[in-house]
Amino acid sequence: EKANYVPFFPNGAEGVMRGAGFVFFSYVGFDCICVLAEELKDPKRDLPIAIVGTLVTVAGLYVVVSLILTGMIKYTDINLNA
Repeated sequence: EKANYVPFFPNGAEGVMRGAGFVFFSYVGFDCICVLAEELKDPKRDLPIAIVGTLVTVAGLYVVVSLILTGMIKYTDINLNA
């Protein structure tokens, strides 16, 4: 529902930064890619592609899922203690 997106940033920049702090820890696992660098044939080329590619993919999926879930229910109706 479009009404669930109004207001789009109800907690302002502070809410966005707080959410970004939680999401940061989901990216910590990408250091595993660096550990696998010894297995690459051309690590100077392949490692940056792998890191950026996975970050873009995961960030894109996170944004899409967040928008879908936000559209399903109004943010004030979410039970934070559930």
